[in-house]
Amino acid sequence: MFKFKNPFVPIVLILILLVTCKTLYSYIHKPLLVVKQKPPRTLVADSLRPVRILRENISEKESPNHVTDYFLFDTAPMLAFNANPQQTVDTTKQRFLLIGDSMLEGLGPRMNDYCLKNGHECKQVIWYSSSTYWYGNCDTIRHFVNQYKPTYVVLVIGSMELFIRNIKEERKQYVVNILNQLSGTKYIWVGPPNWTDDTGINDLLSNTVDSGTFFLSKNLSFDRCSDGVHPTRASASRWMDSIATFMMTKCAHPVVMKFPDEKAKRNPLTTILNPNPPQNI
Repeated sequence: MFKFKNPFVPIVLILILLVTCKTLYSYIHKPLLVVKQKPPRTLVADSLRPVRILRENISEKESPNHVTDYFLFDTAPMLAFNANPQQTVDTTKQRFLLIGDSMLEGLGPRMNDYCLKNGHECKQVIWYSSSTYWYGNCDTIRHFVNQYKPTYVVLVIGSMELFIRNIKEERKQYVVNILNQLSGTKYIWVGPPNWTDDTGINDLLSNTVDSGTFFLSKNLSFDRCSDGVHPTRASASRWMDSIATFMMTKCAHPVVMKFPDEKAKRNPLTTILNPNPPQNI
């Protein structure tokens, strides 16, 4: 039995051991269960990942296995666009900015796989529980376009607006304002992954954005998380595969998006915004 002259030494050692164990636990993707409870994680691992946190932190979900079932989705609905078939594919390196709501949690990591394969760069901004109303009432998109200077913007906004009444009249001005903030940058707008019929958000977006820039997601099939809303990480990866196909073959501004043969070791640089609308940014 060890004896310490200073009675505080054992206390300090125990604290160091606890901090070390919690730090190591923060690197474990799958949470442990202790009496049916998940021990809280520290933010050490997150602070060492390439993620910029504004006002709030989120936990990283377990990464999916490599997805090889490329065409599991029925892609017929998304191919019904009047994009210019004579448009040549841009083979230059792209700086992608993914910006939108929580659906980017699943899309962003897979997008980073495509960037690794095709020599692109990717940054993303996730504003939880946001909508066209929130993004359209401030200059957040303009701010990040000016900061990151992307060559291509991927908007993922609208999943919180499936049930808005008179949405075409209520939200069109905000959709227009969002588009005006892009400063002429190439873009696509990814529609929400409907888990039920909507009141017109998809019609509003498809009729307001430029021709060949809207990706219709509502008719695709998804495996959902326990909330019944968000696609699972594996399903979101296949969703991104379909979006990438659209970006390379059918959109108004096609770019090289060859199917990745390996996963990126890191997630894209991510800025997370507070769920409450900021006064300014």
